[in-house]
Amino acid sequence: MVAFVNNPHLEYLKGQFDLSGQQVVDVGAGGGAFSVALAGVGAQVAAVEPNVPPPHLPEGVVWHNATAEALPLADASVDLVCFVFSLHHVPLDLHPRAFAEARRVLRPKGRLHIIEPLTYGSMTEVLKFVEDETHVRTQTAAHVAGFAQEAGVKRLHQRDYEVERHFQRFDDFIDRIVMVAPERRAALPSVRDRMKSVFEEKGEQVDGTLCLRQPCKAVHFEID
Repeated sequence: MVAFVNNPHLEYLKGQFDLSGQQVVDVGAGGGAFSVALAGVGAQVAAVEPNVPPPHLPEGVVWHNATAEALPLADASVDLVCFVFSLHHVPLDLHPRAFAEARRVLRPKGRLHIIEPLTYGSMTEVLKFVEDETHVRTQTAAHVAGFAQEAGVKRLHQRDYEVERHFQRFDDFIDRIVMVAPERRAALPSVRDRMKSVFEEKGEQVDGTLCLRQPCKAVHFEID
């Protein structure tokens, strides 16, 4: 399970919504780090992810092997749906279904919280060797902006900020990006040496780790 050294995602969300005792869905939960963080502040979390769950999950987190466009949850059953760096991994043509599913499972006045990486930053520069996400991130941002214009959707707040990712070794970086998208592994043999060189060049030395930075945008909605 990968954790953030700092967790601005959680801190910003806590400023928008009281998470204690709330029913929360973490869509595209990945290795489960954000689901665990949500449970740590008192939320009851449904972690939705099509991959195998991590071996140890705390009380308060229930794992569902499922996708954003087919949430295995009842209508109007949750208070908050989160997409944390995950919406751009949903095929672009399925974004309308993912939005519709989020609205279906949310209670009246429920909240939708979307955090997406921007198209620059040292983390992105290293990642580009195996996957250039410029197009998909740009289109996802446009879809989120379009969703904000829909009737029955109120954008309460948004913020740009930066996430730090710290790695002891280059192989730790590889493990993380492959965990998120296993198909990236196929590109590694031909680019590994160049990728490692840029990783070491762009990474900042912080307390014995190499730190890569990823700017992102968070948008917080209320659904009628």
